[in-house]
Amino acid sequence: LSCLILATLVSYSLTLTINHNSYSECTDVEKEHVSYNWTLRNVNLILNGAETKVSSPHFFTRNSTDKWRIDFYPTGWKTDDNDWSSLYLQLVSSQKLDFNAQWKMMLYKSGRLLKNFDYSYVYKILEGYGRQYFVKRADLFNADNGEITIRCELDLPLRIIEVPCKKPSVPDRLAVDLQEHKLVDDFRTLFQNMNASDVTVVTEDQRFPAHKAVLIARSPVFSEILKLQENEEITSNVIAIENMVPAEVMGMLEFIYTDNVTDLDNLAHGLLAAADRYQLHRLKAMCEEVLYRELNVARAADTLMFAHLYHSGELKRYTLEFITEHLAEVSLTEGYKKMMTMYPMLLGEVIQLVAPKMTEAHSS
Repeated sequence: LSCLILATLVSYSLTLTINHNSYSECTDVEKEHVSYNWTLRNVNLILNGAETKVSSPHFFTRNSTDKWRIDFYPTGWKTDDNDWSSLYLQLVSSQKLDFNAQWKMMLYKSGRLLKNFDYSYVYKILEGYGRQYFVKRADLFNADNGEITIRCELDLPLRIIEVPCKKPSVPDRLAVDLQEHKLVDDFRTLFQNMNASDVTVVTEDQRFPAHKAVLIARSPVFSEILKLQENEEITSNVIAIENMVPAEVMGMLEFIYTDNVTDLDNLAHGLLAAADRYQLHRLKAMCEEVLYRELNVARAADTLMFAHLYHSGELKRYTLEFITEHLAEVSLTEGYKKMMTMYPMLLGEVIQLVAPKMTEAHSS
């Protein structure tokens, strides 16, 4: 009986443990940002001319699957009010429609921002979208050098991505330290004073000190040259460069050390050849961008020859398209005549692109 009484006094306690998990996930949209500048020269003649629409050369986005242009209507689009000029962003071709584009259209006169508007539009078909009353015609006359520049900053969605959510902010002092990127500044200092240089780059009568380690890290071609000198026990520590003027060699070395070229606009032609020869791919892209930005009727044929000679595929494609759209004017230039003599195969490529357009125009 006592055992029974004792048993009744015993209690059991059961504890249930629950695992609590917390998750934080963020979804974002990866986008492509494109900046496109279009300069119109002799703008007074355009505003007073017979042309009702002037279109920019094409530019491309999303791995060249989308083709765009800017349409400028000097006397307005479908309006009897000729006091206004219209501006539209035209989607010329695309492999995938029904996407939202966001962009800012800015117009500069004499280097000053005259007008700017923000846009957001879903392109379901190939069409143009913009503003009928973009700027007063009277405000565009008498620009410095007769030029205005239209700048388009375009953002396009690429894909939905999962990204880390925002992390706790770091202390202000640490944040400032993290934002100070000193590597480029340090290498620019090294480029300017060339302390402890161990190799000399020579062109014509100019000598430029440099560092083997930097040349090897930045250029596969310089790496091979220096390796060959080491294997052949060449102790002069000199790299001779031909077919480049000193300013171009200096610009190339500045890029190798700093990833930038101070006077790139004036050196782009020569540095395109150097970038191709020494496999400096980013420098090559920078030169191509300058040549494309400066593309016009007078320079088109020369640019096409440069692009062909130095294996610049995208620049060549852009330039071929520009020439086919302005063939009557380009064919009168000295560069075009030179191209006919020196690179007849390029003339054949132009004809291949023009022929279908002529056939289409004839049939219509």
